[in-house]
Amino acid sequence: MDQNGDNLFGKFMLSVQGALLGKITNRMRAVAVGWEGKDKIMIKLILDREPTQFDYDLLTEIVAEVIAEFPKIDVVEECEYSSALPKEFVTNKYRALAFHRYEKYLGG
Repeated sequence: MDQNGDNLFGKFMLSVQGALLGKITNRMRAVAVGWEGKDKIMIKLILDREPTQFDYDLLTEIVAEVIAEFPKIDVVEECEYSSALPKEFVTNKYRALAFHRYEKYLGG
C-alpha cells in the first residue's frame, strides 16, 4: 500500500477512521496504522495504561469493520500501553496515525 499509489492508502485511512467513530475511549492515546504491500495492514491501539479485555474486544470490533471493506487483506491487530511521546508512535512498521488525542507536554 503506497501513499502515492492507487489511493488505497486513503481508502484504508478513511476505513479505519470510520471504524473508530463512537469507539474512542478516554484511555486511548492513539491508533497507529501500517501496511506491507497491498495484502497486509496493521492496526495498533496505544493506551495510557495496560490493556484490558475491553480494549482487546474493542479493537476486534474496529478491525471487523475494516475487514468488511477490505476482505482480501490480512489484518494484524495490536493493543499496548505506551508512555512514549506521540511522535514516537510512527515507526517503520506503523507509518501513520489514524487518531491521536491532544496531549500537552513540555519539551521538544
